[in-house]
Amino acid sequence: MRKIITVLSLVCLFALGATAGESEMLKKVERKWSARFEMSDWNVDVRAVSRAELNKVCRTEHCLGHSTWILPLERGVILVLKASEYPEDVKADLRKRRVSIAADQRNTVVHEILHCVWAFMDEEYAIEFIVKWMKP
Repeated sequence: MRKIITVLSLVCLFALGATAGESEMLKKVERKWSARFEMSDWNVDVRAVSRAELNKVCRTEHCLGHSTWILPLERGVILVLKASEYPEDVKADLRKRRVSIAADQRNTVVHEILHCVWAFMDEEYAIEFIVKWMKP
């Protein structure tokens, strides 16, 4: 019951201050990778949110994304930190690695989708899944 309440709360969040381009980019990434992981029929809400909103659901101070999934209903919410609110230390690390904030946000969306993918796999299915995606 608590997870359902959490998901309903997250669905009510608005990506205030996120640019339309930023939100659209995140949704495109979600659609692409959901299809790749055979989750095209899922209803996934992706939002760029403020640090304050992300801190409400994250356990760590340096959280860049968070997801909540209701497996039986095939629904999920992915929250990604808005580019304008990335911490300076994270920006510095990204610059060292020559990774843009947009690329990091895309990686965060994929990371959060994988939490869902792994949640419903047993060991044998997980192994088959990994082998399938390792093939060139």
